[in-house]
Amino acid sequence: TSNPQLEAFLSKVKGDADLLKQFHSAACLNDIAAMGAGMGFQFTGVDILLRKPCLRLPLIIVGVVKFFFIIRKSGILKSNLHH
Repeated sequence: TSNPQLEAFLSKVKGDADLLKQFHSAACLNDIAAMGAGMGFQFTGVDILLRKPCLRLPLIIVGVVKFFFIIRKSGILKSNLHH
């Protein structure tokens, strides 16, 4: 099932070169959802993923890498491994 708000957002983005550039430069799916929210649309990063799993795969990979880097840098992972 597709989210009509997401579909309307994607339709608007596809018709505007500046929005499309902003869409493709987003760091993660939640950034795209925030972009949509700023334009009055309601959907989540999960909605994007469910619509087209391979659509934003590079963003997902970047997000996962950033997440693990933050955890590693904070030492959370180390302290949890020793308990």
